[in-house]
Amino acid sequence: MSSFLNYAKILIQKMSFDRHLLNKEYRKCLGYLSNQEREAFNTWLKSQPYYSKVESGKY
Repeated sequence: MSSFLNYAKILIQKMSFDRHLLNKEYRKCLGYLSNQEREAFNTWLKSQPYYSKVESGKY
């Protein structure tokens, strides 16, 4: 697992309090992750309680 993938997970957890910030950081994280990391990231995100706030269908 890459260090940026770990960083992305921490960042998303910290931004989960605000839907707008969460989605902004989610988009930015996707831009930095490789395809394989993106799949792992989205799988992890689906298991989180704030997943319903993420507008993942747009990206």
